[in-house]
Amino acid sequence: MPDPKGRLTAQERTFAKHYAATGDGAYSARMAGYGSPAQRASANLQKPGVLAEVRLQARKRLESEGAEVGVQTLIEIATDRQQPGGTRVRAAAELVKQSGIGRADDGRPKEPHEMTASELQQAIEHLERLAGDRAKIISGVAVVSGAERDDIFA
Repeated sequence: MPDPKGRLTAQERTFAKHYAATGDGAYSARMAGYGSPAQRASANLQKPGVLAEVRLQARKRLESEGAEVGVQTLIEIATDRQQPGGTRVRAAAELVKQSGIGRADDGRPKEPHEMTASELQQAIEHLERLAGDRAKIISGVAVVSGAERDDIFA
């Protein structure tokens, strides 16, 4: 039962931490010390506060352990001479990107005059995708407002 202010109990927090790590409700309820673990797991997973804590714990785990595993895997692929060249290059490029080496010294993105031709092409493609995502599809005839009709520079 949460406290009167809606905060989670220690058992609920422990349950959420184990559930975020394993996805196993009964195991998580047992680890949190609940009797009737399957029923308590089901009940906990109906509580918005517990679900929010599960998401928080999962995000924390992803940011720490997941990032570490991801980087280690990329390093293994990039340095494994048995991997195809293209695979190694993509892994190495992702490592460089994630390391921030492709950024200006102050951590900001490179200015266009600082970019290589390849980086410029990637930036253009990215901006075109963004513009396409924001474009509004209008069927029929274009509608021009009165102000725009009168203003030859509009």
